Amino acid sequence: MGLDPSHHFVLVRTPHAEADPYHSTLGCPSRTHHLPVLTTSFTDTPTLAATIQLGPTERYAGVIVTSQRAVDAWSLASTGPSPDPQCSTPASWCSIPFFVVGPATASALAPLLPSPPPAFFGSSTGTAALLAATIASHFPTPPPLPLLYLTGDKNRDTLPSALERAGLATHRVQVYETAVVDDFEATLEEVLGRVKQRHEGEQIPIVWFALFSPSGARHCLDALRRRDLLPGRGERDGDRDGRTGRVRIRLAGIGPTTRTYVEQDEGLTMHAVAQSPDPVELVRAMGNASS
Repeated sequence: MGLDPSHHFVLVRTPHAEADPYHSTLGCPSRTHHLPVLTTSFTDTPTLAATIQLGPTERYAGVIVTSQRAVDAWSLASTGPSPDPQCSTPASWCSIPFFVVGPATASALAPLLPSPPPAFFGSSTGTAALLAATIASHFPTPPPLPLLYLTGDKNRDTLPSALERAGLATHRVQVYETAVVDDFEATLEEVLGRVKQRHEGEQIPIVWFALFSPSGARHCLDALRRRDLLPGRGERDGDRDGRTGRVRIRLAGIGPTTRTYVEQDEGLTMHAVAQSPDPVELVRAMGNASS
């Protein structure tokens, strides 16, 4: 199903430095808005750089990379003063498997590793639970070495706990942390103002907020609640339904992890969820929900 031509779409994420794939896939530039919510700072880069230089031999059985931010941390730590990452990343990293949750992560990481790159597994999993099952199936006999797991400051324990139950050890290294963008509230007001101005005198428009992580969702939903655009905690969706003046809110998620957070922790309805973490599936989910 196609997207409703009257709807607006807010991507709650920092846009890609070049052509943003989510923006281009939506195909409606005048009604697509970016709302950066989290800013990233990298932590303990020298330690990660030393880890990369030493290589995995007799230290790690595999690597787990579950976000673009972790890929960026690897890039920062591996390149150093050299413009060519292959000059500073030992080829031995290609001898062990890398586990990722989406094809975009694998595509971003592959150029940072020596050629030919290692085998990537888990690209179609989309969730920590499914990724854990993929990793466990890859190691029917638990290896004596741990898996290097690059994390941020807000990672849940779902993946390492599932791996531990399967007899697999992880060595978690925090490589980044996130904080709310300073002008997030002001940017949100600008977005809502543009939507209202475009539809002045018309029926109240529907605005889709596409959420890409539990931490980003939390800050965005809190801000919408402060504007009385979403039900408060303990209220049912129908008690307010985002109809209090300017817009009607609909929520879309990049995957089941975000959906679980929104529905269980926030008590809100997720109206559309991508079947896999990529732009085409997110647009398809919103289009199907709009029909």
